[in-house]
Amino acid sequence: MLLAAVTPVAGTIFAWGGHDPAVQALEIRYLEVLCLGSLPFLLSGALSGFFTGQGAPPW
Repeated sequence: MLLAAVTPVAGTIFAWGGHDPAVQALEIRYLEVLCLGSLPFLLSGALSGFFTGQGAPPW
């Protein structure tokens, strides 16, 4: 959830760095891809932990 909250304010975060606007645009895009790309891995880990705790496979 923290990753989803950081994505909309990425522009403000990178503006504090004082980089060139072209570099800031690339930094923002990189953070968005990084945050949104990590969601499937987090979901996989959460579901794996849940089903392991249940003691039964999900099928």
